[in-house]
Formats: sequence, structure tokens, C-alpha cells
Amino acid sequence: MYGSFHQTGRTTVRRAAFTLIELLVVISIIAVLISILLPVMGEAREMGKRSVCLHNLSQLGASWNMYADSNDDRMVNGGTGTVAAGNPPAPGEDGWVGWTGPTFPPDSTVPEQLRDIEIGALFPYTQTVELYQCPNFIPGSVRTYAIVDSMNGYNPGGNNPLVEKVRTRVLNPAERIVFTDTGEQTYASWTCFHSPQNLDFWMEPITARHSKGTTFSFVDGHAEYWKWRHKNTLWISSLTLEEYLLIFGDWRASAGKNNTDLYRLKRGVWGMPFP
Repeated sequence: MYGSFHQTGRTTVRRAAFTLIELLVVISIIAVLISILLPVMGEAREMGKRSVCLHNLSQLGASWNMYADSNDDRMVNGGTGTVAAGNPPAPGEDGWVGWTGPTFPPDSTVPEQLRDIEIGALFPYTQTVELYQCPNFIPGSVRTYAIVDSMNGYNPGGNNPLVEKVRTRVLNPAERIVFTDTGEQTYASWTCFHSPQNLDFWMEPITARHSKGTTFSFVDGHAEYWKWRHKNTLWISSLTLEEYLLIFGDWRASAGKNNTDLYRLKRGVWGMPFP
């Protein structure tokens, strides 16, 4: 305490206080620190969610391989539906998950989605529904992952020779995608075009809910994060499936020229050079 002694013998106290300018400077400094720290904290939270998503996909990939190990190297069907429910994705095959419809985009309830997971052919090898949901899910979706078409997925008439059913037939297993994070429940396996005339077109949208990228698992069991660069990919990935279909009702959206994101994705799905 500072003071001064007057002739009267009394001590007066000078109270320390911030001036308005000093207070504004302190507030400005705090605001700058918050503006610096908030994005860092947000990115840290996102990295944590991405790690969980990669873990889920890695575990689903391990279960997918366990299924093949137990079934003479045959892959689980990548579609949705079961023989018992009367909606199998292929004759005599249960899908990796069931399907409670009939509407699309799906509007099944949470209990129905949980049951679809539990009656799926892959569930005996996972035994936990938490693995089926990314932390960055669209509200209402319990299952946010899908198997791609080429891994015993959608193959009308069985006429697409690029759709594999036996794991050992897949070349370069470390480069071939099995699961992708779709952010919401899908009707069937995840689809992208493979024909040359559709080189620069999307069929189903991709997601970018992990820092402008998404996550995948591969035939060899590992999982990866891919960051998107092309402005078209980032726009398409900002749409929900319902929004996408309202804009592109024919399941065909332009990807722009030289969309290297899409070419990379097609190589991972189909194992062919694009371009």
C-alpha cells in the first residue's frame, strides 16, 4: 500500500485502477488469444473425431477380413438387406447390414437402424454397434459407413466383371477401398461410375466432414484419411444425400474437368487407371 504522511498525521491511500485505455488493451489481447486458440482447439477436437473414425474403419476392415477367412475367402455382400426380411441384395446372400425401408433417402428410426446392424452378416464379427457410426454423423443416422460397389456390392444382373466376390482376386489390396465414411445411412453399397463416358461425373456424393476430407479402409485392413482439393469435390461433399438428389435426381453430377480427387477415388474403388 502506497501512502503519504500529512501534517495532520493521517495517511491517505491511492487506489490502483485500470484506465479505460488499459482496460481496452487487455480486452484486445484476450480477444486475440481467443481468436488464435479457438481454431486450434477446434482442429484438435476434429483430429480426435478423425482418429475415432479411422479406428472404426480399421475394426470394420478387420471384421470384413475375418468374414472372408471364415467363408472360403468369399466377401460379405456389400449391399443392404437380408434373405429373412425378403429384401436380400443378391439371391441367397445377406447384406453386411439389413435394410428397413422402403423409402429413400432412408427415414428409418434409430431402433430400426440398430436392428438392421444386428441382423447384418458382418455383425457376428463386430459385436458392437458403435463401430458403425462416425462421430461426425448426420443426425438421425446410426450407420455412417458403406462398402463400395466393387467389393461384392451392387451389381444388377451380375454383369459387371469389376465387382469382386473373392478376396484373393483383388490386386494391390493396399490400394483398394472397401469401406468409406458416407456420414449417413446409405440404401445400398456406395457407387461411383467406372465407364469412360462417365469419367467426369459423380454418381453418389462423397463426404468431407473431416477437415475437408474423408476416411477409408482397404482390403489389406488399414485405414486412411484423404483430404480433398478440387472445388467441385468440396461443393459436392457439402451436400446431404437428400440435397444431392433434389439437385441431381438422375444420380449424375458433373465433377468438373480434371477432378483429381474423383480420379483417385475411382482408382481406389475400381482398381483401374482414371485417367
